[in-house]
Amino acid sequence: MLDRAGHDSSPGDAMEGRVEELWHRFGLHNSVPGSGNSEPVSSQQDSPSEEISDPETYVSSESKSPTAETADTDATVRSSMEHTDAWETQRQISDELAEAREIRAQLSQQRDQIYAEVTERVQGIVESAIVRAQGEIADLKRHAIDEIKIVLKRIEALQQEAVEELKIQRILNDVD
Repeated sequence: MLDRAGHDSSPGDAMEGRVEELWHRFGLHNSVPGSGNSEPVSSQQDSPSEEISDPETYVSSESKSPTAETADTDATVRSSMEHTDAWETQRQISDELAEAREIRAQLSQQRDQIYAEVTERVQGIVESAIVRAQGEIADLKRHAIDEIKIVLKRIEALQQEAVEELKIQRILNDVD
């Protein structure tokens, strides 16, 4: 099917074309806020007996109402579909948000559990290191005390030898 410009069009395009023609015919395009046109709607004031030059686009007064109703119905269906799509999208987003919150709560719980386990392990490692260090310190103290005892015994032995050497020197000095 060819449209007014001579382009191929599908049945859906034809319906859109009719809606657009009706839109223009009734002059609604001139009164849409924000369209930049502030002209009064003049085609609504024209007489219904005005003839249309293009017979393919002519809509009789008897079929005007059903066509307008069809256009209204189509617009309502589109609006309803868009509303349904928007609602469905909103529901999906809401579901995904709830799922994300649940996952975040689970991850938070896992994080807390892992933190508790790591803290417990670290405390165990630190406690065992302290016990091991205290044991090594005790061993080093015993070893140091043993070394000191050995040195003290050696000093006592040297003192004993020195005292005996002095006695011998006195005796020899007295004899001379």
